[in-house]
Amino acid sequence: MKEFIKRIEGCNLCEAAQYKDLVNAKSKPYLEFKVYEEWVPEEVKCLFIGESPPGRGVFFYDHRVEGTLRRNIFSLLEIDKSNYEGLCEFRRRGLLLTDVLKCRVKKRRKIPKGVIENCLGIFKHEIEQLAKSRNVRKLVVLGRTALEALKMLGFSELERLSVARDCGRVVKSQGFEVLLCALPLPRNKKYWNTPQVRETLKSFLEHDNLTQTYQN
Repeated sequence: MKEFIKRIEGCNLCEAAQYKDLVNAKSKPYLEFKVYEEWVPEEVKCLFIGESPPGRGVFFYDHRVEGTLRRNIFSLLEIDKSNYEGLCEFRRRGLLLTDVLKCRVKKRRKIPKGVIENCLGIFKHEIEQLAKSRNVRKLVVLGRTALEALKMLGFSELERLSVARDCGRVVKSQGFEVLLCALPLPRNKKYWNTPQVRETLKSFLEHDNLTQTYQN
């Protein structure tokens, strides 16, 4: 992943004036916390795709700080450990979390399309490399920014779907099994924190060829 890390290091597209107050292009937590050196399983059973690291403070792979997103994802996965031990269990299960945006972003209700477009090249390269080198075939989409990015990359089967309305739905696109989920934060609890979504996620991670079961 050395070439990929260099691409993240060298990216400064969001330093343009219209995004400088939204995106901190100098803060790249995926590099700071050595995610690609330390937390990528030898075989990635499933790639979770979020939106972006928060503007400050917490980060999924910063085990020193308690984070709401990590706590809720671990709850969905029935990982009862926290912080470092929980992350080790996450990796042991062959799971990896990434974000469409690699820099810290001040959260708003919706991330501008232009910011997503700036990150698409790196995001596309990441999925391709993980599919090739770590056998990724399953994706869990966490939130509308992740869904929008995949649509922009040609995942046409996702085109009319919503992470809220279709939370827990599984479809096949671009050779991947894709599970849709609202971003697991308190404001979206009515969508993701349900027995149906929990059971679907569990089956999704344990079995293959689920699209015919859940697509309709």
